[in-house]
Amino acid sequence: MLASSPHGANLAASALRSQLATLDQPVALAFSGGADSYALMMWALDSLRHPPILLHVHHGFGLGSDGALRHVERVALTHGLELRVQNVEVFAGNRGLEAAARTARYEALQAMVSEETPIALGHGWDDWVESLWLRLLSGSSPLFWQGPALRHGSFVRPLLDQAQKVHRDRFPEAFADPMNLDSRFQRVRLRQSGWLAKIDPEGEVAWAMHSVGTRVRRLQLATWSEPLDALPTGLRRAVIRAQVAQLKPHWRPRSGFIEALCQAAGTRRGGRWFSMAGERLDLRRGKLVLNRDMQRGK
Repeated sequence: MLASSPHGANLAASALRSQLATLDQPVALAFSGGADSYALMMWALDSLRHPPILLHVHHGFGLGSDGALRHVERVALTHGLELRVQNVEVFAGNRGLEAAARTARYEALQAMVSEETPIALGHGWDDWVESLWLRLLSGSSPLFWQGPALRHGSFVRPLLDQAQKVHRDRFPEAFADPMNLDSRFQRVRLRQSGWLAKIDPEGEVAWAMHSVGTRVRRLQLATWSEPLDALPTGLRRAVIRAQVAQLKPHWRPRSGFIEALCQAAGTRRGGRWFSMAGERLDLRRGKLVLNRDMQRGK
């Protein structure tokens, strides 16, 4: 039983579900044992031509991870489904524990199947709204005002338009992962605050901000050739963010770094350079130039 949220319906997840339902090959499901995973599995059992393959990532975060694995094994046995398990070790590194855990999970999921196998994730509308708000609250540029994509490489999110609050009531047997209460994660802290449920309970504000972000991305600011010192401050800041994102796609600069660049680029003084994630970013005649060798040009 599917129930699209009013704004989630705009994500065209129903078209994706129809496409997956016509595939003459198994679809893999990322299965944690939680209520969202159950909703994904039941949709797959009802809609797909072939029984899905369950993929479980054993992350080793406390006793909850072992309990989740035992639960998932019972589910696979009950439904007669193939289960593949991958163990991972997560190290926080510079990007933090949450980002490291997410990266490790996606890499493990991809390692368990062939490149041709779609991997369905159980993310729904609530996840989409939370992801966008987390970007807004971090001070992210409008270029990044968007929730999780419907498709990304091998990954697909067929239930991205679905309201998730009903899943817990629909699947009381689902595993309650203690990680979902771990306040080390930003997403958990946002949920526990109850703040989002008060100001944007249906995701209407999130969708409006996503629409603004879409318009900004269509401007293709990273390709603009105008000298930065010729642009108004607000537009210069947006262009700099876009160009930095193009030069270093997986690096998220701090606001102070962007402000320093924006201020320096607003003058006609040349020869300035900045250290950017271990590489040198030169400011030449109002243009940003990435110099891979920090020693070059000194």
